[in-house]
Amino acid sequence: MNEAEVVRRILKTLNALPGVYCLRTHGSSFQQKGTPDIIGCAHGHFFAIEAKKTAKEKPSPAQVYNLKKFQAAGGRVFISHDPRAREVVEWIKTLSA
Repeated sequence: MNEAEVVRRILKTLNALPGVYCLRTHGSSFQQKGTPDIIGCAHGHFFAIEAKKTAKEKPSPAQVYNLKKFQAAGGRVFISHDPRAREVVEWIKTLSA
């Protein structure tokens, strides 16, 4: 399974949850380097998710920079290593608490 499929699964899973809406960003020369794979809102909280196929994969320095900037601005950030999207669902549930 490639990273694009992981992102599709996360999107499908999260958008099926009540109070959650998210979308995929598409990297291109017109987009800032390191933009997270998914941005969205859950129960009034903005979030950004960087998806990785396995725990061995780490975000690039540009990805880390952008996640830190979102966090500093009050957003919630998450790096997902679960192709089945279970861990991200558990994390999203904490945003409604």
